[in-house]
Amino acid sequence: MSFLLRLLGTLLVVGPATSATTAVAQEPPPRPAFRESFAKLKAGESVPDFLVLSADGKEARFSDYARGKTVVLDFWATWCGPCQQAMPHLEETYRSYADQGVVVLGVCSFDTREAYAGWLEKNRERYTFPTVFDPMGKPRKGHPEDMAQTVMVQLSGGPVTPLPTTLVVSSAGKLVGSYVGFQASGSGALASLLMRAGINLKPEDRPGTVPAANLVKPAPLPATPAKMELLQAGVPAPDFVMLDATDNEVRLADFKGKVVILDFWATWCGPCLTAMPHSQALAAKYKDQDVVVIASGTSDFTAKFKEWIPQNQTKYPDIKFYFDPHERNSADFGLRASSRLYGVSSIPTQFVLDRDHRIVATVVGNNGEADARLDAALAKAGVTVDANRVAAGERQLQDAADKEAARAEALAEDLRNPRPKFREGYGKLKTGQPLANFTAQDENGKMVQFADLARDKTVVISVWSASYGLPDEALAFQDAWARKYADQGVVFLGLGAYGTREDFDVWMANNRAKISFPVLFDPAGKLTPPKPVNQMNDTEKAAFKVASKDYYAKVLPMQLAGGMMAPVPHQIVVGPDGNLLGFYVGSGPPTADSLGNLLIRAGIKLAAEDMPRKVFTVEESKEAPPPPKVDLLKVGAEAPDFPTTDVDGKLVKLSDFRGKVVILDFWATWCGPCLASMPHTQEVAAHYKDQGVVVLASCTSDKRKSFETWVKRYQSQYPDIRFAHDALEKSNDRASRLLYGVGGIPQQFIIDRNGKVVALVTGYLKGEAILDAALAKAGIQVDPALIAKGAADLEARNAMR
Repeated sequence: MSFLLRLLGTLLVVGPATSATTAVAQEPPPRPAFRESFAKLKAGESVPDFLVLSADGKEARFSDYARGKTVVLDFWATWCGPCQQAMPHLEETYRSYADQGVVVLGVCSFDTREAYAGWLEKNRERYTFPTVFDPMGKPRKGHPEDMAQTVMVQLSGGPVTPLPTTLVVSSAGKLVGSYVGFQASGSGALASLLMRAGINLKPEDRPGTVPAANLVKPAPLPATPAKMELLQAGVPAPDFVMLDATDNEVRLADFKGKVVILDFWATWCGPCLTAMPHSQALAAKYKDQDVVVIASGTSDFTAKFKEWIPQNQTKYPDIKFYFDPHERNSADFGLRASSRLYGVSSIPTQFVLDRDHRIVATVVGNNGEADARLDAALAKAGVTVDANRVAAGERQLQDAADKEAARAEALAEDLRNPRPKFREGYGKLKTGQPLANFTAQDENGKMVQFADLARDKTVVISVWSASYGLPDEALAFQDAWARKYADQGVVFLGLGAYGTREDFDVWMANNRAKISFPVLFDPAGKLTPPKPVNQMNDTEKAAFKVASKDYYAKVLPMQLAGGMMAPVPHQIVVGPDGNLLGFYVGSGPPTADSLGNLLIRAGIKLAAEDMPRKVFTVEESKEAPPPPKVDLLKVGAEAPDFPTTDVDGKLVKLSDFRGKVVILDFWATWCGPCLASMPHTQEVAAHYKDQGVVVLASCTSDKRKSFETWVKRYQSQYPDIRFAHDALEKSNDRASRLLYGVGGIPQQFIIDRNGKVVALVTGYLKGEAILDAALAKAGIQVDPALIAKGAADLEARNAMR
């Protein structure tokens, strides 16, 4: 190390002479050649463990080399000239400070195994410090999934720096800092970092100046970091490490040769848990064909998984439950496989992998037994599946693709013609009205008044879950704006709600260093049922209903909104006069336009880079008043006639069916319960058509294109249903609203042969006979047992309200 520092000293004295006074006046503080970060990994945070291949080709882990050591972790390649120039310096460092527990570990990256083997053969005697190989090898061009599996990306959370890149890790496993390249300043960077790690350097190796900690700033995160796209069919499934409930490591690669349903889930995710019985059914049905369901927990706490899995494993004996070791709120949360390797942004998301672990389908969400997408995907992976089930699944997969294309089209349209994402109201509280004062606990448990924090300030109240808080990206965004606009009287205030004080304290301990603004706790805490609701008797359910009502009346966000529950996280912006400016859902960079617009309305002068894409006038963002309420058409009323068109464009009117008993079914292609009810409606239509029963399924509040695509794909499954579309779509004048007073779908009207409404059927639950029983009121001969069951089903529904 010393020869490079002497070279650095020689270079520094070259140049024109200047007086000492002038030098002091003009010399800026020395700029460090290193950073207290490695992309998203910050100094003081634990460096995640990772897999490597040793020089003899065996699997090893970083921890095998690093435990209790100060590690100089150097990323290099055989083709990289500066990397090779740095090697002698690394060797000298290793030899000089091994007695103080310093180890140099060179990770050959972005290279081939053959090139690495050749380098080893040539340099085995020259360099004594250990070198290992990144198992990913050399990523293929145009394959982001390869890049995501490299060790550098695993550690950095996304960005890749040039080679060589060197990290110093303390003996406690924490990042000290990093630097890029090899040059004279590189030697000083390594010396400075080793000193910060507690290594006692030889006098000749000490840098002339060690920058103070506050002069070393981590690289700023980009305002909108690139988000990994969700992996789709045709891509190799990245390998990753999971843990079971007893902390044993399991890798996805352990299941090579099997067809895998990889299910990302969490204990807090209701849809994930609702989908579990369906996943168990698939696991049991196809296990004889070497199909395995791996439920890989993500974005949750380790303790939650360790509690939930043993309690529920017996209910799902054929599902293998694991979880990602990068738990929520940890320093390495951003390294979880679901997000970093697979691009998952919502759960449940399931990937079906063939025996070579290539993805054959990606399934977002799970609609239970009626969802055949996984069956169709399994067939693509070579599993023998019922042909009807495959056909249904392929249609559903195509539906999902159509919806995703429509979503992308809507996003593109929003880029062309942005619309406000914020609202001029917060439940019953409207813009211009004062936000009520409230009392909450600060981080130390002291009760504080909102008014004391907000007086004469523009306040952004960020409401989030007390247990889960905000992700790092959102925290960094809010903290940056809080600091930037503090001199204009802007205050950010976090409010943790719907969680326990214990969870809030844990989250704060893990995240306080990341933010400068105050955070409060909602003393209403968390509502926890004494037992699962489905295990309660009627008395217990009634008692819990009363407790729930009392709890939600105390929750601060709901008090402020007059009883409305908004999704978390959401933000409330209040002007310096204490009056509401608006509110919006979400947090972080995607919400910058909403925040910018509301701060502008508070009189804040935004920096050029923070200006919204469009500044909306009050008139442009003003919410249209709700249309006048139309009461639901009552039994006994004449059924109003109205025009629709079928999939071929032919005019269809209700009056065309006079003399028939009509089931008028209002539905939409985007309505899950509507689609779930279709098979039953078809059964009823087929069973009673000989008595003159017809079904007119009038698609409402939906686009013509979506209607045509859906009907052409599914008409064959519902041959006895007449599908038509209301051209007024979402207009307030659409027939469903204006003529029939429908507020929610599916909604069915039973119309007798004279055109009178004789019964209404609202919604649908599988197994009900309400529709059959309703037809009896129109004179249709119905099995008395079905009539009795329909009455019981209706009574059960009323009891649930």
